[in-house]
Parts: sequence; structure tokens; C-alpha cells
Amino acid sequence: MRVLKRSESVGPARDGSHQFFSVLYGAVVLLGLSACGGGGGGGTSAPANTPEKPAVVTPPGSVITLDTASADAFNFTAAARYSDLSVFESDTGGTVYSTWSPSGPAAVASAGAKVLFFGAGSDCAPGTHDGTVLADAASAALATAASFGIVPSAAHSWIPSGATVGCSNTVQDLTGRSTVALLADANAAANNALALRTYAGPGDSAAPAFLLPQSAAGQDGAGTNAHITNTTVMFRQPWPAATTRRPWMQTGETLIHSEQAVSAITMPGALVSGELAQSKQQLMATFVNGACWANRAAYGHPCQVQIILHTAIARTDSAAFPTTAKIWFDPAQGGTLVVNGLIPAAGGSMNEGSSGAPVYSSYGSATAHAAFARSSFDVGVTLAQLKNILRIGTGLSQGLPLGSVTDDVVASIWGASWADPAAWSLLNTNAAQEIYNDAAGRNASIDGQYYGLYVGPK
Repeated sequence: MRVLKRSESVGPARDGSHQFFSVLYGAVVLLGLSACGGGGGGGTSAPANTPEKPAVVTPPGSVITLDTASADAFNFTAAARYSDLSVFESDTGGTVYSTWSPSGPAAVASAGAKVLFFGAGSDCAPGTHDGTVLADAASAALATAASFGIVPSAAHSWIPSGATVGCSNTVQDLTGRSTVALLADANAAANNALALRTYAGPGDSAAPAFLLPQSAAGQDGAGTNAHITNTTVMFRQPWPAATTRRPWMQTGETLIHSEQAVSAITMPGALVSGELAQSKQQLMATFVNGACWANRAAYGHPCQVQIILHTAIARTDSAAFPTTAKIWFDPAQGGTLVVNGLIPAAGGSMNEGSSGAPVYSSYGSATAHAAFARSSFDVGVTLAQLKNILRIGTGLSQGLPLGSVTDDVVASIWGASWADPAAWSLLNTNAAQEIYNDAAGRNASIDGQYYGLYVGPK
């Protein structure tokens, strides 16, 4: 029996590496994994594999056409018509669901947009989950929009609230300061945006914050996700319905595209030795192999690949940022295979660190390390690169070098359809921001805007 070996720390390392709020995605990505032993044994009949090369990279500056009409693509473009929230819900597949610190996947398993906040509520009992999020009235939503420096004609906004079971009476009226706003303007298209604010710190006397970073003890008392807050909008897809999106089917390459900006990053001041703050804006997509999922109990993992791309990352120290991607089976997500990395400049490919194999390519903007104006990010993952990701992950889980990972070994972990583009479906696309801040009593924040998201055939 082959049993997956899974281990990975969370939180930003002092060497400049860039972990993410992994247990958060364990709560919202998995779909009822039945954990058990492992898959069947793998043979060695197929020859040893070498990394597959990516397809020819589109030259820098080339225009990439999004196949928004494809049934295999998810597309969100902020628009004036979203002044009517029901239109946004219809376009994205279901009623908006919002909460802070969700306790499990059940509430987010249906299609539609999920507005999710993660952190520790001020003066709330340890382990408080499924917190109240307020949907602001129109005037308050417009005020929130103005706080981003945008003045649309209409807005909807969501903010975490202390009016939650498990929180004391003293914080029942306390909110924020993290927030999400959907902005719509029939007269100025530039004002149409999905705006996210992630705030990490106590706030000030004029506007104290309700949702705080996790303490040093973390959300589990063992340091998991210590000092972290996160704001996420997840666009959950209708898988496994008949409208399943299979983005590798048409061209053999999936494009992950966004138009977004970071309008402000504020770091805590007067840090003492050993204190650190790190802010990130992210573009994420999770894919599931349906054939593997049907037999997930035998394989012992959820048959998912999650790609986390950092569109912006800034730190208060001078540590260098990684130049390669990291891949691992994440135990906090029941063994989801995670690919985590920065985005190179257009025309470049990102390689996995230990093997040197290419795992995705850039056709657009590179990761920023400060605030930036509206930019397009375009990352392609060919079927060959997906196969590299699966081979690398399988090798890591089995303690094998990449050259020793045969097709049969991969099939023993992922099933016979591991390389079949028809078996891979889009599960969700996320716009996310996260802050690590261990500077007690001081504030950090990041404001970002998403104008469009696309995951589909390139």
C-alpha cells in the first residue's frame, strides 16, 4: 500500500519563503474527504519520466484572447449591472454566502461567491467559528467604496461583526476593519471592481478593529496560522454538475487570468528585532480529478491540485523572495497538492525548486513587491506542466526522485485518468489577500481591487 507522506509548515519563514493560510483552505476547499490508507501499488512497466517541457510561450506583449464564451471557462468581470446584487449572484452561480472563520466545507460546497474572513474575533471565545458578517446598507457600502478612493454610483459591502455567538457583549457592535466591497458604476467603467481590504492590528481609538490576527498560539493552540488575517472571495464552481468546467479539454493549456491592482500597503512601524510583517495579494485556482475523486478513499487524498499565485508580496525585512515554486501535499487540506509561487515576467516559466521542472508560464505582469496600478496577470499551465506537478508531488509523497516516478507510480496515487484532460475540472477560483503581523499593538493593511478573473482554455 502506498501511503502519502505529508508535512508542511505554515506562516512566513525568515528566509523569505511565502507560505499561506493553509488551514483556511482546508476549511473551504475539501468536499468531505474520507481519509484512509492509500492507493494500490504501482508497477514499473513504464519507462522513467523526465520533466515535460512547456508549450511554446506566447511572446511578451502579445494579446491573449479570453475564451469567455466557452462552457469550460469561468469568467468574472466587474460590471455596472452588479448594482443589482441578484444579477451578480445569477452570473456567479448562486446566493452570496459570507462568514468569518468558517468551521467546515459544507456551507461553501454549493456554487456561487463566498465572502470569507479569517482571523480571531476580539473578545471572542477560542475556537469561535461561523461568525456573523454584515451586509452594509447602500449608504454604508458607498462610504466603504470611498475609503478605497473609488466613488461608484452603487456598491455592496460585507464586514465581519462581533454580533456572533461566542463573542462578548462588549463587542456586539464592533466590526471590521477587513472588508469586501462590490462596486458598480454605469457612468465610469473604471469604478467597477471587487475591492478587498485585509487589516491586521487593533485599529485605533476612532476605529477599533474587531477581527484581529490569530495569536501566537494560532487557531489550534499549537501555532497554526499564528499572527495571520485573511480576506477571500471564492467563486465556487458547479462541480460535479453537468456544467462542470474542464479547462484543459480544448487546447491542452489552462489560462489563469486576472486584472487587478493593489492601491495601498501599510506596514507597522517601529518594529523591534525579530518582529515581522508580510502582506500578500493572491490569485488562486483549485482543480479536481473527478475519476480520482470517485475513489478518493482508496487514494487517501482529495484528488485536488491547488495553484496559488502571488500577484503581490511585501515584507518588512530584507529577505530575498524565492525564485522557484514549491509543491507539497498539504496536511491541513487532507492532502491537497499545492503549487505555491511568484509570477515571473512575461515569457518566463516558473520551475519547481528541487527538480527544476517547469510548472507554469507567465504571459503577463510579474509579481509586485509594492502597490501597483491596474495590471493584467496571465499564467498558463499546459497539460505537460500539470503532469510535471503530479509527478513531482507523487515523488515527494513516495520519497522518489522525479526520474524514478513512472506513469504507473503516478496512477497508483491519482488513478488511471491522472493525465486525461477530460478528468480535470475547475473547482474554485479565489481572490485573496493575507497579512502576517507579529508586531503586537501595531497595524498593517492591504487594499486591493480585482476587475476581472478568468480560468479556462488558453
